Amino acid sequence: METIRDVMIRLGAEEFTGRTFECQYYSRMLEAGSEGTAQILNVHGTGGIGKTTLLTRFSRLAETAGAGFVLMDMQDCMGNPNLFMQDLASKLDFDIGKSLMDTVLAERITERLNSSAEGKKVVLALDQYEEAGSIDPWLRETFFPRLRSDLLIVISGRYPLGGPWKMSSLWRRLIVALPLSELQYEEARTYLRRQGVTDESLIDRLWLISSGHPLSLSLLAVNAGSGQFRGSDKRETHAELLQYWLEEVPDEMLRSLVYAASIPRSFDLEMLQRMMEAELSDGVFERLIKLSFVGSSARGWQLHDLVRDAARQTFRERQPDTFTQYLERLTAVLTNGSA
Repeated sequence: METIRDVMIRLGAEEFTGRTFECQYYSRMLEAGSEGTAQILNVHGTGGIGKTTLLTRFSRLAETAGAGFVLMDMQDCMGNPNLFMQDLASKLDFDIGKSLMDTVLAERITERLNSSAEGKKVVLALDQYEEAGSIDPWLRETFFPRLRSDLLIVISGRYPLGGPWKMSSLWRRLIVALPLSELQYEEARTYLRRQGVTDESLIDRLWLISSGHPLSLSLLAVNAGSGQFRGSDKRETHAELLQYWLEEVPDEMLRSLVYAASIPRSFDLEMLQRMMEAELSDGVFERLIKLSFVGSSARGWQLHDLVRDAARQTFRERQPDTFTQYLERLTAVLTNGSA
């Protein structure tokens, strides 16, 4: 009997598009078997780029290769090692009953995971790693070192592993970075056709609007598949996506910087201070440029194009007077700078 979950997995596999290199590289790591060197595959990219979808594909590839696959959602663990181990025990069908988590029980669960890798490759995948929080040091210093060296760890999140991970020469030798970018034109075209969008001119239009961003394509395809795509659909899609991106910007101060940074094509600390007529600490600016949708540019930093368009649109509509003030100050800054 096929369950609804089975149907969803099958449909997901049918519409999966692109990521050829990523899947081939991962498959080679699976084929390495017990002879493989300990490695951590770090999948990272901005919101909506398709990280969770890729992990689902990795699960299918592991199943085809006869490997085990254990998927952990770090959001469910709430930064608590006990919750992590309890969830892991459930995924391993390890009955802990109503026992309170202790050191001995945690060791038994770890042993269960290690023993499951005897004679076959096992993948431990951690999704939404940006939600790990205070559990990150425990994973790095206590849990991971106890795992078998031939067990493949996949860590997926909006940000690349940094801080202590990057500062340690030993961890750096084990980490393989796998950044995800937007889909190429042909990949996006294939995806849209699978979603029922067959008009080539419309496909081109959606490609230009989305820049190949997977979640954007998915949202745009909802209306475009019926041939009812309108200009307002682009606006609604951008607004929905902005809320998704801003999930990683919890406080109002940082959000105000995101909106301000959406006005210029690129920005730096001094430009934002002069636009906003406010002193900004190095700390808050550092938080801004570390967001997953902010990248470096030749003239400083810039927001991802889709984020910039969406934030700029929202800023102009919700705070038109402030938007106009910032724009006028930016024009003065640029004019004086080129004089």
